[in-house]
Amino acid sequence: MNISGLGRNLAAQEYGKVAKKKSNDKESGLAKESKKAPSDSVEISSQGSLVSKVGNAGQTERQTKIQGIKAEIEAGTYITEEKLFSAVDSAIDSALGGL
Repeated sequence: MNISGLGRNLAAQEYGKVAKKKSNDKESGLAKESKKAPSDSVEISSQGSLVSKVGNAGQTERQTKIQGIKAEIEAGTYITEEKLFSAVDSAIDSALGGL
């Protein structure tokens, strides 16, 4: 039996050894890095803080309006003739297609 081309196999084996060593080096480097305690931080700019305050102010205004409407409904004063006629006019206009 005659086997030729062992030189090529040796080159492939050497390449495999180098690749494996690099892989091991990377893994050990990752292991060293993972031992460090992770630290997360968040910084909010002054603009972000302002946007947050404006959004909260809008929520407060909305809650006040909702509470007022609920109070009117409970008192029986929410639906007025003016609101009723306006709603009927809008419904008729919508049904007629704005003719």
